[in-house]
Amino acid sequence: MDSGLLFSAASYVWGLQGMCQFHRIPFAPNVVLQQVPPPYTLHSFHQAAPAIGLKCGSRSVAVSALPTLPLPCLAVLRPRAKEPSENSEPAPGSGADQSPVCHLGILLRADAEHILYIAEGDQATTKVTLPEFEQDYAGTVLLFAPAEKPVASDDAVSKPAPSFGFKWFVPELLKHKRIWRDVLLASLAIQLMALATPVFTQNQQCQAWLIA
Repeated sequence: MDSGLLFSAASYVWGLQGMCQFHRIPFAPNVVLQQVPPPYTLHSFHQAAPAIGLKCGSRSVAVSALPTLPLPCLAVLRPRAKEPSENSEPAPGSGADQSPVCHLGILLRADAEHILYIAEGDQATTKVTLPEFEQDYAGTVLLFAPAEKPVASDDAVSKPAPSFGFKWFVPELLKHKRIWRDVLLASLAIQLMALATPVFTQNQQCQAWLIA
């Protein structure tokens, strides 16, 4: 695997954004560019993957072995031919003064005869034979998968969360039994006072009636 492969900032963002779209993960290009400075290499994809919730691995794979890979994935394509210009200057951090800048393609489907992919900068998919794809293929792929969510502790795995119901309600009440005891005693006292008032009034009326 050629670790010296270089990518432009546009290619770097395009590849990460494409993988996030396939895995339904929100993507913020500006944040990624701030966290990972140029020049952008294969290692830059490994650096950005954990921050966006993905795992990344790069491999050197022959064209004939592409159908065995978990798709979609990013394929590194050879640098495109570009007419030299006297006024043009390499972008800062692009690495154009060191080696040609590669571009990317998203492999969607592969079998023993054909490759279906989206090349960087194209709006539609392209279907070519394996020999035709080999002309542009640089021999390296970037595999992505959703990162596993961390587990808080072993107890959280061994003990399932209790379902809401009567069994859940009673222990919660017992946690505050002193408060409930005070509330019930106060309520009982209020009810006794409310009951004593009409009883006392009727008793007075009965005594008055007997005297009369």
